[in-house]
Amino acid sequence: MTRIEPPLAKVPLRYVAPMILELEKLGHRRQSIINDTGIDLPLGNLESKKASQPVLDFNRLYIHLLGRLRVATGLDKTGANFSMDDLELICTLGFGCPTLHAALHRIAAFCRVAGGSAEVVEGAGGVCFIFGSYQHRKDRSVLILTFASMLFFHQIFSWLICQRIPLRAAHVIAEKPRDPVILDELLDVEVEYNQNCNMLMFPTEYLARPIARTNHDLQHIVDYIPFDIWYSGHASAPISNRLRMMIRATLESSVPIMSVSVAAQVLNMSMATMRRRLAEEGTTFVEVKNQCQREFSEYALRCTDESIEEIALRVGYRDDRAFRRAFRQWTGSSPSDYRSMARGG
Repeated sequence: MTRIEPPLAKVPLRYVAPMILELEKLGHRRQSIINDTGIDLPLGNLESKKASQPVLDFNRLYIHLLGRLRVATGLDKTGANFSMDDLELICTLGFGCPTLHAALHRIAAFCRVAGGSAEVVEGAGGVCFIFGSYQHRKDRSVLILTFASMLFFHQIFSWLICQRIPLRAAHVIAEKPRDPVILDELLDVEVEYNQNCNMLMFPTEYLARPIARTNHDLQHIVDYIPFDIWYSGHASAPISNRLRMMIRATLESSVPIMSVSVAAQVLNMSMATMRRRLAEEGTTFVEVKNQCQREFSEYALRCTDESIEEIALRVGYRDDRAFRRAFRQWTGSSPSDYRSMARGG
C-alpha cells in the first residue's frame, strides 16, 4: 500500500510571515523569534505553500507574534505580551448583554478604559465599529496589528450571535502597502486604505440580534478564537469541508473531538442550522466525524508505531474493543490486519 501524508488540518505560515519579517526589520533574529515561540518552525521560506503548522499550534504562534510585535514597535508600553486572557476578557464582555448592540457598546467602552479608542456609530449605510489608538502611525507594523484586530473583532461579534456577520466595508488609516500583508485577504470585503479611521461596517439589522453565548461556551472554543481559520479565504466553502478541517485539527493535536454543539459554535451557527446545511450537502455530523476518524486511524496504522490502544484513544474511543469493532465496520478488516497488509506483512 502506498504511503501517503496524513489528512491533517494545517494553516499556511504565510499568514504569520509578515509579522516575523517585520520583527526581523526591527532587529530581531529569526532564530531567536522561533526559539521563543516554543514551536518547531522552519527557518526557510515561510511564504512557501508547503510551510504550515497544525491549527492549534498556529493559533499559539499567532498570539505570541502579535504580542511580540506590539512590544517591539512600542505599541505596548507595559512589555506584557498579548495573551489568551485578553481574548477571553473581550469575549466575556458580551455575556449578559441582551443584544449585539449592547455588547458592541460595552466592548467599545472597555477599549477606551484600557487606553485605546473605540466607538459605535450608526448611520444610513450601516453600523460602524471604529477603533485604534495609534492613528498617528501608518507604518507596516501598525497595519498588520490593525488587520489582526479587525479579524478578531469580526469573529467575536459573529460568534456572540451565532451567525457570521457580512461586512459592508473595511477602512484603514494606513497607506496601501507595496507588498501584501496577507491578512487582508481574510476579510469579506475589499479593504479601503488612506481613510480617516480604522473601521468595520456591517448591516444595522444585526444590532438587534440576541447574544446567544455564555462563558461555558467560550471555554470549549477559546483555543480556536485567535485566528479565524475556519473562514480563512473559504467563507463559501461547504460546511462539511470546514467541519472536516476542524475535526482533523483536533485529531492531530491529540485533544478530544469536538461535539456537535461545539462544532456549531465554532462555525457561528445553531446546531439545527448546521444539521440542515449538512443535510443539504448529503451528509451528517456523525458521517463526517466517522470519515475523519477512519482516515486518521488508517494513517496512524500505516505510518506510525503507535499501539492500537493509543490510536483508539486519539480518535475518540475509550477502549480498544469499541475501536476494533468500528474499524472493522469501516474497512472490513481488523486494525492489526490492516497494519500488516499496509506494511507488506
